[in-house]
Order: sequence, then C-alpha cells, then structure tokens
Amino acid sequence: MILDSDRYYFAMPLKPDKKKVEDYLIAHTIPNHILEKREMENYMPDIVLRTFNDDYLNLYLKLTNLQKDYFDLQKGFNKNRSDKDFNINILSLYANISENDWRILKNGIKLSPYDKSFKSEFPKLFETSPLIDKQSLLSRADSMELQEILNKIAALL
Repeated sequence: MILDSDRYYFAMPLKPDKKKVEDYLIAHTIPNHILEKREMENYMPDIVLRTFNDDYLNLYLKLTNLQKDYFDLQKGFNKNRSDKDFNINILSLYANISENDWRILKNGIKLSPYDKSFKSEFPKLFETSPLIDKQSLLSRADSMELQEILNKIAALL
C-alpha cells in the first residue's frame, strides 16, 4: 500500500490518523510505503506542468523543489499568511513568496477538469502524458524513493 504523507513541511511528523494507519499496517505485516513528499501530485514532473498555460501552475513552477514537495497543488495555501493559526514551519518554508503570488497560490487550482475532480483526473497525467518517462520522474523525485518503491513491489512478486 502506498500512502500520501500529507506533510506540510520536511520535518513534520505524520498526522495522528496517518500514524495510526502506518502502525496498523506494520502490526499486520502489510507492505507499505508512505511517500516522502506531501502527495502523489507532488511527483508530477515540471515538464508536464509547463504544457499548461495557467498562472497558478506557472507560479507553482517558480517554487523551489522543497517548496513543491510540500505544497498542496489542489487546495493551495488555503489561508492568508496573517492567519494566527498558520504554522511557523510552513510560513518559514514559503517566506520568499510575494504577497501577490501568495494570493494566487492561496486559492488552489482552477484549471478544468482538475479544479472539480482533481484527485481523479490529475493523476491520469502520469499515464497519458508523453512527457513522463523514467528520467523526468527521477528528476522530480530527487531521491532514491521511486527505486525503493519498485524494490518493495518486486519483493512482493
């Protein structure tokens, strides 16, 4: 089982519900992998996203790789920078974002069909885009994680 980490920043511990799932899987010896990045969408190669002429995605592409790793591509920041309950680690990670760019990235993706059915439609790009290949995926992953996942799958066969 492969699960999103749902982390908002690098050192963030798993949320209690995610940790509970992980503990259950381990206790029942169910093979699993929790993604290093926030969600599977954060593995989408930049080369694919550049094919869309969209202000939101163009701003996303300007983020550093670390910022992209933990950005919620679907929902955006979903808060104003000044919100009192905004986590300092998140604010620190995105400290270089201008107020204008923050306002755009705050609202989430508005690109049809991804705005209304993001979780079902966006991942299809991994299968349908001719720009996705081993090299583009490895370049976006920027770690050995994809190979680790393949090794875990191969061990099950």
